[in-house]
Amino acid sequence: MDSKKLVHNTLEFKNTTGTVPRQLWVLPWANEHYPNEVAQIQLDFPSDFGDIPNAGYTELPKTIGACYEIGEYIDEWGCKFNNVQKGVIGQVKEPIIPTLDEDWYDITKIHIPEENLSFDIDLINAECKKTDKFIMAGCCPRPFEQLQFIRGTEQLYIDLITKPTKMMDFIAKMHDYYIRLLTKWCQTDVDGVMFMDDWGSQKSLLINPMTWD
Repeated sequence: MDSKKLVHNTLEFKNTTGTVPRQLWVLPWANEHYPNEVAQIQLDFPSDFGDIPNAGYTELPKTIGACYEIGEYIDEWGCKFNNVQKGVIGQVKEPIIPTLDEDWYDITKIHIPEENLSFDIDLINAECKKTDKFIMAGCCPRPFEQLQFIRGTEQLYIDLITKPTKMMDFIAKMHDYYIRLLTKWCQTDVDGVMFMDDWGSQKSLLINPMTWD
């Protein structure tokens, strides 16, 4: 049974093979420090999932630096990460919307990365036909985390209580962007789309569910 069929059967509760679909996520740190061990795991337990190596973007996201290298990295939204350890993701120390800007006065400093919508659907469909892996879309919306990168975690929690008008306006724009991004990927032949976020600590949710709603 090929990987794509295995994943579909599992999602539909029809998998009787005794094998679950496999997908190993590792940060570059693991390959940097344990290259042989990672390679052996990938050899013994090959992934059933794949991605699109060439999506044919006509516009590239506006980033500066490398997110897994020591130093400064600026993501496609304009968030500045400082990284002190190679192979992992850094932290935002200077939010785009500073603490003193209680009203989110200047949201024009935030860049909504429309470039990510410039991928070539026909090229992606051609890539999907080349493999029997379960192909995931080349996007991963993460609204709550991205808001923390833009504003800073502590201050964002405060804002979610006070609800500045311009922040709510920006969240609507972010939501619209993510909808359009996922919608376009759903027009391709990829097998799945995904989003991720970090909503909880080791003990509880990060914010009240009513606030989340």
